[in-house]
Amino acid sequence: MIINTADVHLSKDHPERLDALEEIVEMCEDKEADLLLISGDLFDRNTGPDDFETDIRPLFSDNSFHTLVIPGNHDESAFREESYFGSDIEQLTDTPFESRKYQDLRITGV
Repeated sequence: MIINTADVHLSKDHPERLDALEEIVEMCEDKEADLLLISGDLFDRNTGPDDFETDIRPLFSDNSFHTLVIPGNHDESAFREESYFGSDIEQLTDTPFESRKYQDLRITGV
């Protein structure tokens, strides 16, 4: 099972968005999802990933599912090589596109 979300727009000005992301991760565990797909804009434009790296690292580590992020226009620069968001998260950051095979599906981020 794949659970998909998008446009989370994490921002220190809106802590409820982190709460919502925590609920999505919990739902993935409860529903025994195989993959959480975040289709763009995990972070808000005015928020750097450094503001949330320590908050979200536990969310994306030691899960029974994997998380795949396709960066959106608000957070395309957030996923730098030196960033570490957890052991269960990967990003599709190659341009103009990157694909990953997941079970019988091919997921492509453009």
